[in-house]
Amino acid sequence: MVSDSGLGELPDAELVALAERRESRQRAMTAIYERYERRVLRFCASELREKEHALDAAHDAFAELTAHFVGGRTLKDPEALGAYLHTIARRKCMKYMRGGTPGKGHRAGLDALVLGNVPEPAAGDSGLLEAEDDLGLELVRQLLDHQVVPSLNPRHQLIYEHAVRRSLTGEALAEALEMSPERAKNNAHHVRTVVVRGFTAFALFASGRGECGELDAIVRAAVERDGEVFTQRLREEITRHFDTCPNCGKCQTCGPLQARLVARYAPVLFPLIFAGELRERFQDTLRQIGDSTALPSQPAPGVPRRPQRLPGNGTAEPEGDNATRSLGQRLRLPLAMGIPLLLLLGIALYQHRPTGGRNTPAADSTPSATIAAGPVPPRTVLTRFFVGNNSLAFSRDGKTLATLVSPDQNGSSYSIQLWNTSTGKPGLSFATTGNGVSAVAFSPDGRTVASGAGSDGGNLVFTLRDATTGQVTDTITTITGASGVQEGSSVVYGSDGRLLAMSAAGGDTNTEDTVEVWDATTHSPVTTRPFAGEAIYGVAFGPGDSVLAVGGGDGVTSKGSGRVDLLDPLTGNTTATLHTTGNLVYSLAFSPDGRTLVTSSQTVDSSAPTPGSVQLWDMRTRKATTLTGAARAIAFSSKNVLAVADGSGVELWNITTKTVTATLTMDQAGQAITDLVFSPDGRTLAAESGSTTRLGDEHVSLWDVP
Repeated sequence: MVSDSGLGELPDAELVALAERRESRQRAMTAIYERYERRVLRFCASELREKEHALDAAHDAFAELTAHFVGGRTLKDPEALGAYLHTIARRKCMKYMRGGTPGKGHRAGLDALVLGNVPEPAAGDSGLLEAEDDLGLELVRQLLDHQVVPSLNPRHQLIYEHAVRRSLTGEALAEALEMSPERAKNNAHHVRTVVVRGFTAFALFASGRGECGELDAIVRAAVERDGEVFTQRLREEITRHFDTCPNCGKCQTCGPLQARLVARYAPVLFPLIFAGELRERFQDTLRQIGDSTALPSQPAPGVPRRPQRLPGNGTAEPEGDNATRSLGQRLRLPLAMGIPLLLLLGIALYQHRPTGGRNTPAADSTPSATIAAGPVPPRTVLTRFFVGNNSLAFSRDGKTLATLVSPDQNGSSYSIQLWNTSTGKPGLSFATTGNGVSAVAFSPDGRTVASGAGSDGGNLVFTLRDATTGQVTDTITTITGASGVQEGSSVVYGSDGRLLAMSAAGGDTNTEDTVEVWDATTHSPVTTRPFAGEAIYGVAFGPGDSVLAVGGGDGVTSKGSGRVDLLDPLTGNTTATLHTTGNLVYSLAFSPDGRTLVTSSQTVDSSAPTPGSVQLWDMRTRKATTLTGAARAIAFSSKNVLAVADGSGVELWNITTKTVTATLTMDQAGQAITDLVFSPDGRTLAAESGSTTRLGDEHVSLWDVP
């Protein structure tokens, strides 16, 4: 047995292996804590101004790691223990900012681990804030004002106003952050620091020398290693590179090359600012300016996948003057040289901007032209007793389609059927429990299949299964009602697989429709939101999972207008309400860039103020433009193609030009389409059609989409 003193010498992977075993867990966790204590505390102290708050967030981060091992779970990549802790700590800090209470409910798990004093925030943070005007960041702001801020949602625009322009009062920041004025005042430093850090990281890379292979390799390795949490490490590693490289920071040429490199890496540098919300928007910009250069699938030769000197990887942190100098002083020369390059990028983006592609409010219109060729029949038709809405889901690679089926027309039992999308042949089948099964979803990594089942006993049961074996990995019993629930209306994962949103329709008018959000990694509830007097038919996460759209109607019995509530998925609070045409919103989807929300509503009775239609909502102005008439189902592809179920056919739309580019027909005429879904790569479209009242004549059709 390794002695306690010897544990401190073990690499992270071996410590994790010991923590995963019950008999050695306590000693291993103590060693992990002692190794990462100061780094986690220092990180939390730099994110949250109040020491007490930082202490709670750091404490909760270690508690969550402990609970992970106590629950019998493992780490897929033990060598990334530092990155794992960094991610947890960052989530805890953000949860506190958004009204959570880190530390509560977990303290018992770490009573034996005594936390030390929280250090003061790093001097580099305040130094950077004091020196930002000297660094020329005002020019960066001007670029951001034209290229970035107009596409942010109003809440983030307010945060930007306060954090960067500093022109709003504390009350306005409190409203933007949904905090009390006192808490907003305490966190103003944090908000400003995060924003400036993000801008600095972006400008820092722009200031590098384009043909410096080492710098390029550092960024490429970081992108491959961890696209979510690497940014702070990348900033420090590039800074270290500038301190030692004789070439970087001195180049007077290579402007066009730098502009391309900055544009290429922007999708992974900017998520630091608003937790991933800008990622899809910048990727869309890259497509528009024609830079499709792919990043390598492996790090460049000679660059380790996880460089040994990065903070959080279990090795000693840099010490001495080089590590403690003001960040503003270290970056002044490189940043000043990077400003012209950023402006070059801004000019390039402006010159290549799309016309009419921002979905600005306009008069309701129908397509001015239809450029579609002849109707396209499906390449593959799957026949079975299909059931439910929201009942189609593609795997991550698009090779497998999950459907909900019944073995007979009675619908007395249900199962999840997997299909090979290339051959159309059925694969594994998993039996489900409970009545009213009507929702299925793949996790983003393709390893888990989630399904929902209603129960007359008053509970809604969601089951998580291994996608390769069908073995049940967890069961979530939730959403109770006095008279039970009819069905699991929808289940959807967030973009990174961390959040799982579920909705259920009440069993009668006395039972509230409800939406719940769960942490898919810990299988613990995040928030519950009942909708009294409203009907819920679908939910959808926006890019970066910063917003959850909930579609339905104002009345449980469909008396009133269609409605979409935009929720904060971590608190359940409504940030905006959209009133649509028709009585009920049956389907909704975000565009890949997050700028547009598409809703599909139908008229159920004469109480609807206007007929149902497909509407395009500008997420910045919250105003809508009508695209076409009523439709039961819609879907957005990753290529920005909108599919609309038009009766018994499907129209593919270009939402920028508002034209139909293709019309897809079903194998049998007259079948109503109830569900649409694109494969993740946008190359395959699946549609379920058939009777909406009885089983037996349903089909799932597959088309290849160019």
